Amino acid sequence: MAHYIFDPSAHAVGTSLTELGWTERWADDAADAWTIQEPTPGLKVVRYETSNATSARVGLSLDAIDSDVARADVELLMVVRTTAATYETNFRGMFRASGAAGAETGYAPGFVFGGTRTYTFNGYNGGTALTVGSAVQAAGSQYNTWVAVRTRINGTALSVKLWTPGDIENPSADEPESWSQTKTHATVTAAGWVGLFRFAPGGYEARKIAFATGGDTATFSAPAATPVAFTGTVGSQSGTEGTAFSLGLSTYFSGTETPFAYSVQSGTLPAGLSLNTSTGVISGTPTTAGVSSGIVIRATDATPDTADTNAFSITINAAGDVEPPTLTGSVTFASIAQTSYTAQWPAGSDNVAVTGYEYQIGSTAGAWTDAGDNLSAAITGRTAGTTETVYVRAYDAAGLRSTPAISGEVTLESIPASGINVTEPLKNNTGTVLASQSGVRVAVLQAADLVSVFETSGLTTNASGILATISDAAIITGQQYHVAIKLADDGVGITGPITAS
Repeated sequence: MAHYIFDPSAHAVGTSLTELGWTERWADDAADAWTIQEPTPGLKVVRYETSNATSARVGLSLDAIDSDVARADVELLMVVRTTAATYETNFRGMFRASGAAGAETGYAPGFVFGGTRTYTFNGYNGGTALTVGSAVQAAGSQYNTWVAVRTRINGTALSVKLWTPGDIENPSADEPESWSQTKTHATVTAAGWVGLFRFAPGGYEARKIAFATGGDTATFSAPAATPVAFTGTVGSQSGTEGTAFSLGLSTYFSGTETPFAYSVQSGTLPAGLSLNTSTGVISGTPTTAGVSSGIVIRATDATPDTADTNAFSITINAAGDVEPPTLTGSVTFASIAQTSYTAQWPAGSDNVAVTGYEYQIGSTAGAWTDAGDNLSAAITGRTAGTTETVYVRAYDAAGLRSTPAISGEVTLESIPASGINVTEPLKNNTGTVLASQSGVRVAVLQAADLVSVFETSGLTTNASGILATISDAAIITGQQYHVAIKLADDGVGITGPITAS
């Protein structure tokens, strides 16, 4: 049973209600919008601002209750007022309206601001005016008095209460016990949508709105906790032509609230399937093989909050699909670094549709990594300087894989070794430059603690007595080292601190 509470004070000023899961109806100007405003400090209300002074049909609904069947209970509770001494008539709660603006049909019992502040069943359904408060809507303080109205449709019966609440935050505190008026109409149909309210031109504000269905009573009781946004993530789905299909969406939404209504926001369900907007189950028997992509489902929870799924696909396989996908070409690589790279591959083909791809590093044995329906994968955590082979294969919704897998070979970048350059020429005790020396042995010592990190032999000096660069992976760029030197004739020496580069 749906039960929805909407309080503008829970949302930021300027927020468009279409961003909060509502659907605008009969908009006369694309620039017009239903927004939350704060006409006086601390008072947030819903207003419709229009540039069309003659507009008579503008509305807003929650698709969340579109699933209500004909003649089911729907109850609306509003706290509203007119805000201008010069006003037009007709501020209405709406139930089951369809058709173009000006030609719509259905229930729209209206709270009419006319010569008296009344509730009437006129317009679509006729009825008797019900007066509340002062009889005259005149300039001055009278016209901005808050009025509470509760309407219920149950089967073919419309019932209404109208009162001026002493506490607009808790209008039910002095609500009349009995319905003020009930009217029966035998022409109720299930056509169209179920909405909450509409405006004709004029200055109107809605402070609070609540509705309930399925026998609940609309109330302004606040939720027990601050609503927390919830999310919906659905993976690629598959079915078979001519075989019953069922997908329960409620399990894919997570958060503190349980969704109570669902709608398709984009994409088209495969032929033969439909969405139960109350239970969130997509079911039926698919009649045509193929892929329906870009499907987005919106769920609404018990507080003013909605969540959309990611765009997902439903693939319907031909009955008895036994043909695996085909994938040809090779795996190529981009963004090659020391420990990562991006593997890329061409698109595959299938008699129904390729659902996705998976890859394996090093061999085709063992577990494969699913890449979804992407044509590339970012691969990380590899070893610098190594060469490895990446294998890729395609799969379809029937679980069939392309064979053989295509492959490609990649070599990761190596980590460059740091080096030490002894820039001073080697000399003996008398200062003679030791040019063209061979068989020189060195030990590289950490300057901080004289711990040896690298030793080598067989080095030479050039004609100027300079040693060749000493390099090794153990030598770290930016660190300081001493180089201990031993010549072939057993002469020894040590340099001052040298910074590796």
